[in-house]
Amino acid sequence: MEPVAEPLAPADPVAAPYGTPGAALPTAPAPTGPTVGTRVASLVRGIPAERFIAAAVAPVVVYAATWLLALVFTLLVFVAAADASLDWGLAFQAPAQIVGLAVAGTLTVGATVMGISAAVSVVWLPLLVTAFLIIATAFVARRDERIAPSRTRGIRWLLSALSGVVLALLVVIVAAVTPLTYALGDGSDTDFGFLTGSGTASSASFTAFLGALVLGTLASYVARARVARAAAGITPAIVAPAAASVFASVRSTLPVVGLHLGVLAVLVTVALLVWSVVNGGVNALLTAFFWLPTAVVDGLGFVNLAPLTVGGSLAALGGLTGSSNSFWMPTELPGWATVLILVVNLLLILVTGTVLRLRREQLRLSAAMSWVTTVVSFAVVGIVVSIVGAIAGWTSVDTAGAGESLDGLLGGAASLIEGAAAASGVVGLAAWTFIVFAALGALVEVVAVFVAPTLLQLLPAAVLTRSARITGLVGVPFAVPGTYVPPEPVKVPVVSDAPVVAGEPVVVAAGAAPTAVQPQADGAIVPMTPEKKRRVWIVLAAVGGGVVVILGASVAVSIINQVVFSPQNQVESYLDAIVAGDASDALAIGGVEESTGERVLLTDAVLKATEGRITGYTITQFGSSGDTAIVTADIDQDGVTEETAYELTKSGTTALFFDNWNLEPVWLPSVAIGVSPGIDEIDVNGTTVELSSDAQEIGYVDLLVFPGDYVIANAGDDEWLSAEPQTVQAGLSAVTGDARLSLEPTAKFTSSVDEQVAEYLAGCAAQKILDPDDCPIRVYDYGTITDVVWTIDEPAVTSLGSMYDDEWDLSTDKRGSATVTYTNTDYRGQATPEKATVDFYIDGDVTMVDGAPVFSSLY
Repeated sequence: MEPVAEPLAPADPVAAPYGTPGAALPTAPAPTGPTVGTRVASLVRGIPAERFIAAAVAPVVVYAATWLLALVFTLLVFVAAADASLDWGLAFQAPAQIVGLAVAGTLTVGATVMGISAAVSVVWLPLLVTAFLIIATAFVARRDERIAPSRTRGIRWLLSALSGVVLALLVVIVAAVTPLTYALGDGSDTDFGFLTGSGTASSASFTAFLGALVLGTLASYVARARVARAAAGITPAIVAPAAASVFASVRSTLPVVGLHLGVLAVLVTVALLVWSVVNGGVNALLTAFFWLPTAVVDGLGFVNLAPLTVGGSLAALGGLTGSSNSFWMPTELPGWATVLILVVNLLLILVTGTVLRLRREQLRLSAAMSWVTTVVSFAVVGIVVSIVGAIAGWTSVDTAGAGESLDGLLGGAASLIEGAAAASGVVGLAAWTFIVFAALGALVEVVAVFVAPTLLQLLPAAVLTRSARITGLVGVPFAVPGTYVPPEPVKVPVVSDAPVVAGEPVVVAAGAAPTAVQPQADGAIVPMTPEKKRRVWIVLAAVGGGVVVILGASVAVSIINQVVFSPQNQVESYLDAIVAGDASDALAIGGVEESTGERVLLTDAVLKATEGRITGYTITQFGSSGDTAIVTADIDQDGVTEETAYELTKSGTTALFFDNWNLEPVWLPSVAIGVSPGIDEIDVNGTTVELSSDAQEIGYVDLLVFPGDYVIANAGDDEWLSAEPQTVQAGLSAVTGDARLSLEPTAKFTSSVDEQVAEYLAGCAAQKILDPDDCPIRVYDYGTITDVVWTIDEPAVTSLGSMYDDEWDLSTDKRGSATVTYTNTDYRGQATPEKATVDFYIDGDVTMVDGAPVFSSLY
């Protein structure tokens, strides 16, 4: 009988690796094949609960850190805009909305005023916040994966998806519960009701949820996958010498594209920062965290001759452009800036093409594959740049809540509301930017194929070796011709005289001496003879000198344009002429086109004698669009400063290079002067102006003047008649009052009339009859009248009325009195002395005869 074997003792329990399925349990027969549901359920059961908790907590930490970063950026903006009296409470509501924008959320800014609801939705990526969120997500996921490695790819995807979902929920929920809220209107009462309203802004949207889900999941998974690959000893694939695959072509091209755009981005960043400080002051740096990354991305396309565009009905509705699309090209920059951009691009293309050639020196790629890879790589980058740098917006308007009292208002503004309700627009690079980048890739490939071999022969080997070390720091190491320099340990075939078994690799450690390789039969670089090298250097020196000359000439032309031919200079010349009292130059520069009759006061003599005129100015702002420019200046006049804008248009060039900017006809104030009959000349600030017959007939003249104070008086003989001088102040935008010159009798005129009236009455009194001819004194009596004696007891008080047709009415304000004595002999021959007193008034007119007043009685 065979001995019975003792049962084996159970092995010590060993913790199964994280993610290992548990021991099988006796169950019913399993289905013939696992379903997706059972696979996921099995996967979930194999993951400890603490791993789910860690994956769910990680996005909470990421969101909190990103929110704090957005808060810091927002506070910096509020500090920069401290003079704007902003509500600092909004600074703590804004971060949640900024985080929502950072994951491609839609920020909807809404307002309701008097029952009308309007909203503007904006999609824009604050790229620094977006980059921080992605990096933070990857960092936290990487740390979690190192602490507890996941055994399978499915587990990594599951944990990453959980992180993405939690992040998406946080972004949407926090943005929804902490929206920006603000009040609108001042509560004033209008014909349609009280002007009050409220508004909110929130980025809680489906796009925010989707963007956070995708970014959170992918960033987490990529970080976890890299940790898993490193733990498994899997290194990134290296392009081996003599590779001929599409993968090898892409791997050789993408780092070079990154190097090209990275250098360009640094240059654009520096230029934008300098420009912002020069134009906006140091405070502009405090807001740069928001606008600078987007501006740099758009600048990458702009400096490569891809136009910036402001398009859509929203731009036209807001008055940003005159049409639905407007393009801005680098050619609209100063000439020196345009040339500098072209020179920098040319140098970068030469460097990029040369580096690309060195990257591919040992690759056996077909010409078609090289061309397609370079062009497509740059085109794809162009698509990414145009999408990331774009800012899109659209509007909506709802009038359903408006009351009946607004019917009239809505009816009058129906077309405007209808246009605003359907408006949309995009600000960014043109949609065809990828074509521009594809052309850039083609130029780089041209340099790599045709130009780089010559340039490489001119550079010493030491320079190439040093360049390889430098570019290796940014991920684009290249092999000096004839050698292969791998960036890290890699298995590469060795080419030597010793027999080598086909396909057997040799390990070359990083930093080891380069292994010599045989030059390829096609495309090999043949050393250049000294004579040929000298000729090439001469040609390059000539080309470089020509570029320097062109750049220098462009800078000189730009400086001259800015100093002598700029729009600001034209405005300065115009205002300088006015300050100096040079009316003729001011008229020529200002383009005043009125008739000669209206310009009689626009003379040097009048301007120099004018008090309260423009004494100084300060150019405050300048803007241009195409051939139109607007220059704003603060004008100092009589101790008061007033802002005035001048419009200019460009009309051709002078000497082919210098811009001709002409002021649009400058608006000048005019002085309205009314004149009474008899005035044929007026005096304005010491200058005599003769009135035309038409002006004398209608009694009115309107004359253009430069801003200032004008004293207007009658220039005629003032011995008998005079007009009271009047002062009119003409400003930059309006005229205070007008002048009315009315001829009034002088004291001499009145005295002369009084004397003539007295002589007239004396003549009446001299008549020895009771009813003197053409006189206001008379007495009626019967009988024989003799011994008549008239005595003027008290003369009448007279005054002159208004002049009409060179005549003045003489009226009596207070009647005079006269006494008459006479003898009345009746029919019986009896003589009786009589005495009578009568009141009289004067009725007559006064006319100018031979330049002197003459009184005429109307009796």
